Amino acid sequence: MERVCNSSKLFLVVADFNPGAKRFYIKNGFKEVGRIPDLYKNGVVESLMMKELQKKALESKKALFTRLFQLLLRYWRKCLREIVFQKHQSIRSGNPQ
Repeated sequence: MERVCNSSKLFLVVADFNPGAKRFYIKNGFKEVGRIPDLYKNGVVESLMMKELQKKALESKKALFTRLFQLLLRYWRKCLREIVFQKHQSIRSGNPQ
């Protein structure tokens, strides 16, 4: 985290295939400040999001990180369920991958 004039900037990236997370971040004060193509995976564009935290907001930083962690955990659980479901479907159809 970078300190500037009694404030901090919080940065994160969110993939273009995850509009729900991007809406969540925007709703919580983040702004898109850039786009990074092929950062983690070819063909996927990551949005660089930034939130400037004032001194008062720094006190609630822990709550924000907790909420962001909960959101990411829920997203990864959903992805894992989809992977398991697809694997199960492929085994049932006789085409295990």
